[in-house]
Amino acid sequence: IVAARWVSSEQIQCIAPAAKLNKSVHLLTSNNDVEYSDNALVFTYVVDVKVSSVAPNVGPITGNTLVEVAGNGFIFSDKLSCRFGTYVSPATFINSSVILCRTPRVLKYGSLPVAILTGQGEVSQTTAIFSFHNPAYISAILPASVPTKGGTELTIHGGGFVNSNKTQCVFGDAIDQIVTEATFFNSSLLRCSSPLIGKPGPKIMEVRFHNEYTTTSLSRVTFYLPPISTQLSPDSGSTSGGEI
Repeated sequence: IVAARWVSSEQIQCIAPAAKLNKSVHLLTSNNDVEYSDNALVFTYVVDVKVSSVAPNVGPITGNTLVEVAGNGFIFSDKLSCRFGTYVSPATFINSSVILCRTPRVLKYGSLPVAILTGQGEVSQTTAIFSFHNPAYISAILPASVPTKGGTELTIHGGGFVNSNKTQCVFGDAIDQIVTEATFFNSSLLRCSSPLIGKPGPKIMEVRFHNEYTTTSLSRVTFYLPPISTQLSPDSGSTSGGEI
């Protein structure tokens, strides 16, 4: 039993007491603590909505990075949304502990808390942070020409690189892509190996982070057929050298 505040002959206000479980309870009202209303209303307790983590937790300020928000107490609603600081984006309900959303475009780099807005306008508790960074770009690839047999170590210079859980070098266009794993050294340096290519020629190359977003600048690596020696003449000479 809790005390109520009289507002009018048709309205009173009271504060719901704490409950240990999410459940529905009957609500009755009384003017004298003896006689209670005949019609019981139903009040439902729900688990507090909490956000514990977000993955990936870094992405470009241009937005559109797909993130998985983990926590508990999530409830389906067509008005469900994610809030990054003060920026809001639509969310997709997966289950009571997972929600998907895409990051919004933000004005500047930095870290923002990630919360969930429920369909009832409630804001979740959160301990999750998403860090926005300037878009990654490639300024140079060394060497710029490699043999088609693959296995050549490429050094990629640029900016905005992040140490993601899956960093890859992507060769070719969307129809014909070949991917190799990349190694992160710092925000301006990556390394990866060139892949085996069927025929020589230039290939577009970009770097993909978190298997989600890529560098904004497209660079090219030229693949050439490795040289093949077919004849040596003369095939012998003096130990002192000097033969042509």
